[in-house]
Amino acid sequence: MVFVRRLAASGATVTVLLLLGAVGLSLSEGVGFWYAFRWALDTAATVGGFPHPHSTIGQIVEVALVILGVGTLFYALAVVAELFVAGHLADLLSLRRTQRAIDSMTSHHIICGFGRVGQQVARDLHAAGAGCVVVDRDPASRQLAERLGIGFVEGDAAEDAVLLEAGIARARSILVCADSDAINVFITLTARELRADIAIVARATVEDTEKKLRRAGADSVISPYKTSGAEMARLALLEQAPA
Repeated sequence: MVFVRRLAASGATVTVLLLLGAVGLSLSEGVGFWYAFRWALDTAATVGGFPHPHSTIGQIVEVALVILGVGTLFYALAVVAELFVAGHLADLLSLRRTQRAIDSMTSHHIICGFGRVGQQVARDLHAAGAGCVVVDRDPASRQLAERLGIGFVEGDAAEDAVLLEAGIARARSILVCADSDAINVFITLTARELRADIAIVARATVEDTEKKLRRAGADSVISPYKTSGAEMARLALLEQAPA
């Protein structure tokens, strides 16, 4: 979620700025780190409760904290204000509830990719009463997954942290349904590295990719075009069969 990343980035920037300022004041003024940290926070917030530094380096640190700190703190406050004004707080609470629900799931299925194939897989699993979690990079897919009553994790399924967030350690299977064969290979490699015993079913649109997916660790490889073509041929032969 973009807002969460902005909030984390602003918080990290403020923290780094205060830590650097505390180190500078501690070394230049000969005070303890905790005292220097509170001094840096006081300076960045322009409260004025601490004395001005005596050394030249300390004064430079003070000026830097005032110039950078005020702008950074105001930006952080603006982001926090936006949290309440724009209704992002409700979104954050919803994300926390969804993640808690995912964390409580066991023996579920992880669907990587929420295109047409992934959506159909999710519907079929949900209709069968099987627990599943969708992983997709498109934030717009979240609403569709939530309407289906399915957990959703936004991110790249080829990244370890994302699959761990989706509960791969407790999952029953990984269904790799991205539209790109190359992405499916990377997701399969990542999943197999994280769980040597998990069942992996992957989608391939090109015949050569089937071999690569199996080498990457897929237990089963499905080609939608080959499968649909075989089914059409089977139905055609049935129609030709004598009564």
